[in-house]
Order: sequence, then C-alpha cells, then structure tokens
Amino acid sequence: MMNSSDMVKIYLSLNNYAFYWSFPELVAIENGYYADQGLELNLNDITPVEKISNKSQLYGNLQQNKLSDFYHAAELVSISRVIESHGNSKIIALSPWTESGVNGSFALFTKMSSIVNNFHDLFDKKIAIESGTGSYYRTIAELEALFPIKEDNLVKMGDPHERLLSVLNDDVFASSIMGIYVDIANILGLKKIMTYSGKTGTLMVGKSDIDVELINSFIKGTNRAITEINHRSETLKELWFSKIEFIIKNAFPVHLQGIILEHKDDITIPKWEPWQKYPKIQFEENYSWLIDRNLVQSGYSYDQLVRSSIF
Repeated sequence: MMNSSDMVKIYLSLNNYAFYWSFPELVAIENGYYADQGLELNLNDITPVEKISNKSQLYGNLQQNKLSDFYHAAELVSISRVIESHGNSKIIALSPWTESGVNGSFALFTKMSSIVNNFHDLFDKKIAIESGTGSYYRTIAELEALFPIKEDNLVKMGDPHERLLSVLNDDVFASSIMGIYVDIANILGLKKIMTYSGKTGTLMVGKSDIDVELINSFIKGTNRAITEINHRSETLKELWFSKIEFIIKNAFPVHLQGIILEHKDDITIPKWEPWQKYPKIQFEENYSWLIDRNLVQSGYSYDQLVRSSIF
C-alpha cells in the first residue's frame, strides 16, 4: 500500500436507498482494494431527504460539482445522461447483463389480488416508473412490444421503495422494480407479472477529464471487488445487511419492517460481470433505439460519447 501523501483522491457518491448499484465500490473501499491501487476514496452521501423528480439531473449535477468522479446506471439511461452532459462526462466501461445481477432483475409487480389475464390488461393501467433512470426506458421497451404506450399511464416516481409502496397503497396498478426491492416485493406478497426480457448491461460513466491511468486503477480495484462478490459473498454479509437494515428502517412503515427483517436472509447479493470495454455495435444499437423514440438528440458518434481507448 502507498503512503498517504502519494494517494490520488477519487470522489464517489452513494444513495443508500439504491446502494446495491454501488456495492462493488463499497466492498473495494472496505477491503482496501482502491488503496492498493494508490487511490483515496471520498464517499459523499447523497441519500435523498426529499423526493427527486429526475435522477439524470441529479447525477449530472454531482459530476459538475465534483462530488462524483464515477457512477453507473442502466445502459439506455447512461447514454442519455452523457449526451445531456454536453461533453462533461463519457461512458467508460460496460458490466454486461447477467441474470443474477442488478441489471437482470428488472420486473413489473402488482398486488396478489390484481387480475392480469394477459399483458394487454395493462394497456390502461397506471404503472409506476422513475424518470431519468433505467426503470423508465426499460419499461417502455418492454411494454411497447405489447401495445401502444400511453405516456399518461406512466406515473413518474422517485426511488424504488416509493414505487413498491405505491403498489401496496393502491396508488398505481403495477410498478417497475429492480435490485433488492424485487426480493422485498416477494417478501411482502406482491405478484411478479413480467420479467423484463431486454438484456442491456450497466455502464460506468466518468468525468471527461479524468486521467486514463486513474480510470484503470479504479477499474482494477472495482473488478477485484467483483471477484470477491461473485466467489466469496458469504464474507460480505455483514456489510450487505448493514445497508439492508438502513433501507428497512428508513424506507418502510413500521408495520412492514418486522416482516422484511424476519426474511432479510432472502435478500440476495447480486453478482456482477467485470467492467470491460463497451462494444461499438452495442452502443449503436442502443443509441438508435433512443433516437427512434425521440428520447435523445441525434448526431453523436461512439467516439464522442465513449472512452474506448482505455481498454
């Protein structure tokens, strides 16, 4: 390990309600994997205290204000965010889709008593999604294959626990849920009516001016943590459950907390694919999908939005 005077500072941000997206980084910090790469991590707590209307705006502001050198999110929304950054950020790497990972967990849930004979029954129903995140784009991609999307039926909400509670409280008919909230939805007796078929991955987004050697060091430390998660998850349960307990106590009403805590061992640690180069053909397919639906501005190239030379 290097002397503290030789360490390079890295800034990351953590939303505790969605900590599972950042679990590899938390493991790397806890085990000193970044320190071994000569990096000193400063972790900023950005857990919302008020409802956030658009997550894309939040993460763009974090990078502009130098509070987060890196973040990652679902593939489609990451492309959108990089375009909206006007050159301040670029896509750095891809963690490919894996069925047992966060990016493989997207699903649509409703109450057990709700009747859905076929997916067309969802046509005129209120469905909770989250603006500026993968939830928005992935839900559109799944539903548009079944029937014409009516924007009025997509109810934009904040963090996943809000969408889960909106179903329980009958504010919406169904909700797009992912990550640990899929396990919690099962614990609370919600019914999965659709597992998303799209196999898009997770992208790492970094500030445009970050040095290549620093990026490589960060990825090495994070990939080392991913190996730990995938092969020795038993050693990480204490860290995992400390984050789970925060969510249970702060996101759910008292009458549900005991139920979730009783079954917290059912909330599994997701696996990750190592961070790697984002293939040009995969970028072009996803960018074209966004353009075709007028969700992003056209005219950008792979080289403008992706730092492929890192690999």
